Amino acid sequence: MFKNILKSPSIRKMATSIASVAGAVVATVASSGVVSAGVKSGTVTIEENPTFYMRYSVNGHMGNNGIGYEDYMRPIRVAGETVYCVEPSRVLYGGETVTRAIPLSQGVTLQKPGGTYNVTGDRLVATSFADWFMFRANESQLQQVVKNANALHPGEGDQMRRIRDGIRSRFNNDYNKFNFLMQNYYWWVPSNGQVDVDIVANSSSDAMIAYWNEMMTQQHAFSIDGANGSATAAINWVIRLRDLYANNREAATYNNDGYILEVSGDGQRLISGASFTPKDTPSPPPNQDLPMSLSMQKKSTLSADEIAKSNGEYSLKDAQYGLFAPADVSQGWGIGTGDFVKQGALPKYTLITDDNGYAKLNYIESGTWYLKELKAPQGHQLDTNVYKLTVKRGQPEFIGLVNIVFQRNIQPINQLKKYLKLELL
Repeated sequence: MFKNILKSPSIRKMATSIASVAGAVVATVASSGVVSAGVKSGTVTIEENPTFYMRYSVNGHMGNNGIGYEDYMRPIRVAGETVYCVEPSRVLYGGETVTRAIPLSQGVTLQKPGGTYNVTGDRLVATSFADWFMFRANESQLQQVVKNANALHPGEGDQMRRIRDGIRSRFNNDYNKFNFLMQNYYWWVPSNGQVDVDIVANSSSDAMIAYWNEMMTQQHAFSIDGANGSATAAINWVIRLRDLYANNREAATYNNDGYILEVSGDGQRLISGASFTPKDTPSPPPNQDLPMSLSMQKKSTLSADEIAKSNGEYSLKDAQYGLFAPADVSQGWGIGTGDFVKQGALPKYTLITDDNGYAKLNYIESGTWYLKELKAPQGHQLDTNVYKLTVKRGQPEFIGLVNIVFQRNIQPINQLKKYLKLELL
């Protein structure tokens, strides 16, 4: 999804004048230290600042007049609360009023160029947790969530805190950057890959091109000590935080106070803030095992030297894979021959490959899991197959090794075919 952007002559269509996120969140903290959540009514206000102007495509679509969509990446507010937009191909001008508030738990049907897609309530709630944990929770709440998640899955609460603190430290608590980061997060993550926003170089401000490269690409990938993952882009760390909550829902209860906001004039819909209450004592998952580990190695028929000389056309880095529970998969007839992940399902675990195609989970429960590629690396088409894994205890560190071998010819990218070989050792 995310590409390195350099200045080049490119022009896109104007359609949306909107923005988002965290800069205003800090200003709405109540005297209790808890940020109010769940705005349900009011007038939409936006900021238009040329420094934060960005043009973009949505799923490769440039809008009806072919020059791209536009956004001022500044906070949108409703009744003083920062909200986020979730339909980047629809227009918002400011001055609209909220006409309907749909509880996040109900799910929603959203629009994209050429059609619609459904988002489940579970996915909306899990997506909102990352914003709450990053910017809205107070210190006492953070500590209790970490404690609870560690009790459920040892070490995962610590990872959540380190990701939060690592991102905030990385960008020196610069809320202009958090604005940009979290708006892109809310455009992409709820859609489960249905929406792909890509910045337009030379039609966006220099500041937004720099932000994109810094937070959305591997150009400025960074590691977070103790967060159990190879160096990756900031957007992927936020997604990792979301995934950790999805695996530790018992750590904090959603307060049913987040909404999808419909506005007058058929403008694009918004998502309000949401809040969570850490449990005093989390209920452990049934038959909890001690953490086990899983490694994945992707290899290409291209040599490392060929990849290095391709000027970024081919890579094994930054492929994303999700591990899904059996309940989230409709069964086919075997490995890669019919199983598919149900719409809106969230992966229990996520793996992201490094430069060498290697990824590792230091925690996984025994049982049956289904592996699906969520994002292909550069030069590869997305694999739509789902692969069944049986994870068993038996080795002190690694319970299995998954080798995914890509065998393909060097052809133009739109003609490439991907062939997979799966091995469990």
